[in-house]
Amino acid sequence: MKLAIRRQQLAQIKKNLKIQCKMSEEQLSKEREIIDKIDDSIIDLLVSRYNVVEKIRDLKRTLNLETFSPQREREILNKLENRKHSKHLLDIFNKIMEESRKIQQK
Repeated sequence: MKLAIRRQQLAQIKKNLKIQCKMSEEQLSKEREIIDKIDDSIIDLLVSRYNVVEKIRDLKRTLNLETFSPQREREILNKLENRKHSKHLLDIFNKIMEESRKIQQK
C-alpha cells in the first residue's frame, strides 16, 4: 500500500515540527535559567562554607589542633552514600574538602 502525502499535509507536518522545536528550545531556556539560579545558590553556599572554614582554621590554631581530621571527613562523606548521584556527590565533596584543607593550611 502506497502512502501519499499531500503538499498541505506535508506543510502542516513541517509547521507542527517547528512549533515543537520552538517549544523545546523555550523549555531548554527555562531549564537553564533554573540551573543558573541553582549555581548562584551553590556559589553563595560555598563562599559561606569557606568563611566558616577560615574560622575553624583559626580555632584549631588557638586550640593547637591538627588541620586534617580524617574522622570528620568520613562523617561528611558517609552522609552521601545513599543519595541519588552519590558517586558524583562524593567526587564533588572530596574536592570541596580538599580546598577546605588548603584554606586551613594558609
